[in-house]
Amino acid sequence: MSQKFIIDNIEKFTDSARLVVFNSFGKDMIENADDFTELLTGASEEDIKELNSVLTQKESLVIVEQNAKKQVNKNTKEVRYIIDEKIFADILEALNSRLVSNLLANLSKQGLIESAYDDELNDFVFWTKDENKKEKPETD
Repeated sequence: MSQKFIIDNIEKFTDSARLVVFNSFGKDMIENADDFTELLTGASEEDIKELNSVLTQKESLVIVEQNAKKQVNKNTKEVRYIIDEKIFADILEALNSRLVSNLLANLSKQGLIESAYDDELNDFVFWTKDENKKEKPETD
């Protein structure tokens, strides 16, 4: 049986989780506790600004609330969330997927990459835009 953890402040938990995902983006797996602490604290003001632009607190909160188990005290109506290690890993994975998706969408919106849906893969594919390729003229 896995150990359960109580989240008393879902907003602070969410902010910390998205910071871990953002700071670990493109890095190898965490090797020790010191690395994890750095992921929670190692962000500049510029990093936080970028994080807020690519993975908002609001969309992250939705992901956390969808994964964590909600408990409501019948008497006080106080809400708390319960997670275990698997749920925590699922939350981090979902936040990472959303981060990647948002980054790719931003690059596509800026015209730096192109994308299309591949039925065979049942997923979107992305490639860099070929600046030397001339656009095919539209015909009527």
